Amino acid sequence: MIHQLLRAVLRRAGIPLLAAVAAACSTPPADAPVVRIGVLASLTGPRVVMSGASTRDGAMLAAREINEAGGIDVGGVRHRMEVVLTDIGEGTDMATSAAQSLLTRPDIQAIVGPQYSRNALPVAVLAERVGVPMITPMASHPDVTAGRRWVYRIAFTDDVQATALARWAREGLHARRAAVLYEESASYSRGLTERFAAAFTQGGGQVVAREGYTRDRASDFSAALGRLAAAKPDVLLLPNELPDDTLQIRQAAAAGLRAPLLLADFVDPNVMSGLPMPGGLFTTHHWYLEGSAPANRAFVAAFSKVYGHAPNATSAATYDAVRLIADAMHRAGRTTPAALRDAIAATREFHGATGTMDFTARQDPAKRAVVMRLDGGRLVAVREMAP
Repeated sequence: MIHQLLRAVLRRAGIPLLAAVAAACSTPPADAPVVRIGVLASLTGPRVVMSGASTRDGAMLAAREINEAGGIDVGGVRHRMEVVLTDIGEGTDMATSAAQSLLTRPDIQAIVGPQYSRNALPVAVLAERVGVPMITPMASHPDVTAGRRWVYRIAFTDDVQATALARWAREGLHARRAAVLYEESASYSRGLTERFAAAFTQGGGQVVAREGYTRDRASDFSAALGRLAAAKPDVLLLPNELPDDTLQIRQAAAAGLRAPLLLADFVDPNVMSGLPMPGGLFTTHHWYLEGSAPANRAFVAAFSKVYGHAPNATSAATYDAVRLIADAMHRAGRTTPAALRDAIAATREFHGATGTMDFTARQDPAKRAVVMRLDGGRLVAVREMAP
């Protein structure tokens, strides 16, 4: 059984089991009350492989482990967890509509997702207005949680990863001149650019050229990259989403850019490993497969056993979000949204696959960013950067 594997690894490490499931050891009875968690995922469209399937698999594994271990003990009554998967497709309008349908259901105790900041921003507004706890596993824009009481995240923020990239460029690559190609119509890309530029400049570097583009002009970046190449940068920042980054890497090499490439948390080594990048590629991430924390080793082992392949960061962060909700519900002793929200806010030292989390000070956990290098089709950790 998967939960037995999880228990064994955590016990050997001396980490207590999730309180919500530790008190029981068998699947909840068929007539047990149900806790329903809405999970917003891109289950159709080009993001299925990188995001949607990973979201689904991480959420379903967490729920499976919780139920196999006895369910969630809420006030002495065992509850069965049920994940309500909801497709948000690609666009913000569909994400908002799907979230609205979940948030108006009285049987939904919390929602997990969306993963992308452009979708999480409007959904966070809805969750705050309705009063239902929301945890986004991967959305990193600071405004997703800023000024809100009902919205939390598992990932670090863009402030953390942009600063980590700037520090790595200066300290690890000894870069003095940086250039940036960014999607000016996307809050994620625009925010990363602004924060990187501030941190890089503060560290003694200079942003010598910037080129912006809009979504309707995301098919040919050759001219913009030619202008960036002429500025002779030591590093090139591409703070954009797939598939834009993939095309930009190809066209950067064609434009004669030989500088190391800096990307944020959208790197997929399976897609990018064969691309030309003479200076190498570096990225920041919330999590890495080889992380030595016992909770991560347990998660990787369980995930690999169930699905037959290794997890990615999206799976890990989603898994943590679902387990965090179960843990908070157990501590709350009630299933009401307000009680759950208060219990999440009181979370201290929650040991997840993506790290140890504390939400007592704010809705964003203080996490280290892992700087990674793309090497032979896999990401290799080269440095951890404290926030």
